[in-house]
Amino acid sequence: MKKRLSCLVAVLFILSLGEAFAGKLNQVYSGIPAYEGKIMTFDRNGNAVADITNSEFIKAGYLLGDTINIYFDNGFYLENIPFIDGEFVQMGEAYLLAPPSGKNITLAIRGSKISTTGDLQVGDTFFLNMNTPKGAFDVQFLRTIAPSNKRLDYESDEIFANFRQVTTGHIASNKLYRSSSPIDNTFGRALYSDNLSRRAGVKSVLNLTDTIDNIKSRILSKGFRSNYYKGLFDEGNVIGLSMTSEFNTERFATDITLGVACIVRHRMQPPILIHSSEGKNKTGYVCALLETLMGATYEEIVNDYMLSYSNYYSSKSAAKMAYNLVVDKSINDMLFTICRVKNVEELRRVDMSRAAREYLEGHGMSGREIDELMSLLSSEV
Repeated sequence: MKKRLSCLVAVLFILSLGEAFAGKLNQVYSGIPAYEGKIMTFDRNGNAVADITNSEFIKAGYLLGDTINIYFDNGFYLENIPFIDGEFVQMGEAYLLAPPSGKNITLAIRGSKISTTGDLQVGDTFFLNMNTPKGAFDVQFLRTIAPSNKRLDYESDEIFANFRQVTTGHIASNKLYRSSSPIDNTFGRALYSDNLSRRAGVKSVLNLTDTIDNIKSRILSKGFRSNYYKGLFDEGNVIGLSMTSEFNTERFATDITLGVACIVRHRMQPPILIHSSEGKNKTGYVCALLETLMGATYEEIVNDYMLSYSNYYSSKSAAKMAYNLVVDKSINDMLFTICRVKNVEELRRVDMSRAAREYLEGHGMSGREIDELMSLLSSEV
């Protein structure tokens, strides 16, 4: 049974774990209760679901953007981890997830199973307290910046739809385009993306978000108006991939390699449109892999990836604060994974094109297919 802990009980709990934790007592903030709880279950990703509800935790004084300490009875502990409502941390970093109100707070490590990392089991008890109020404000802040979904707030249809041509490295003109979804109108951009696809003469589409059945359902839904996309789909020129965006997982490696391989295996004809829901993360990762393969520089890849954020958040002056955070926790980490390096300095020294080729070959794409893909996209065709 979970308990709020008085300062005295918190002292005794920490001492029971060993003298090494005694120095942590000064991190128990006055007026914000510490908690004793236990692991109620593990979710399918191996994350530890606590017996403390999110709403209860927030009412006690913990706020999104705070950092937390947690100490388990088996000696495993994590300190200064962010309390956030999403997974915007670097691979290998721990965080305390705040799911929708009423559900239970969940302890996770991105890209790993905390059950394995911490040798944890259902029923293990823990002590949890505040480390630093607003200690992870920047991480949580990034998730609070909401783009406008009004066309008049953007300078052009292209910026609103996040639609543009990709020509970095040796990718030739009129070969590759990227955009938000032309068929998911959740954000009011579908018709704009569809019209821009028609004007660009798009012949093939790689849909990174939907399965083929999802695409069929969208086309049959009330109010669907993206007729150009429907025509391409009816002709068999749309591939539905439904890939994950967790780039440090084996599934991502398999998904992204399959998506890239589809271009040659399905004889996709350029111009090829790559899209996801908003055209930022999944689309950005696939385009970054292709750009890396095609000899683009680190700066070119980052600039293209971040242009999507500029497109969506250009009217938000506060978004400038988040730019470096997105670079560090998203595109940089993805490039580190592909190129098997640990920092930007190493990335600048490595042959990124060769690393991308080895990444694709290592996950199921043949050398001949890669050569064919590069020939298709290059200016030498």
